[in-house]
Amino acid sequence: MLLSLGEVRREDAAGLEVVLLEETRVAYEPYARAIEDLIPPLALTRAQAAEVTELRLAITDFVAQMTAEFVLGRQDIDAGWDNFVATVESMGVNRLVEIYQSAYDAQYGG
Repeated sequence: MLLSLGEVRREDAAGLEVVLLEETRVAYEPYARAIEDLIPPLALTRAQAAEVTELRLAITDFVAQMTAEFVLGRQDIDAGWDNFVATVESMGVNRLVEIYQSAYDAQYGG
């Protein structure tokens, strides 16, 4: 039986899945973060969660927009960097850090 490129015989499919899973694991493992480098999950109060949601939405949208502008050359990153940082600060990034730090301290006794 002749198979086209990308086709697998049904009886080989289960074995192929195992091979693909193992190859994916081997390929990605060198890039995995060490567990001690991961930020632990934080429990936020309802008020904190609401404020974080609002702040992150605005900041993330702005950062994504400006990243595209810098990458595409529509904005000069050297000339516009200080303004970018000032804008992110004015949007409340320092407050966002405060909320996360407070939640971390409350949860992990920091």
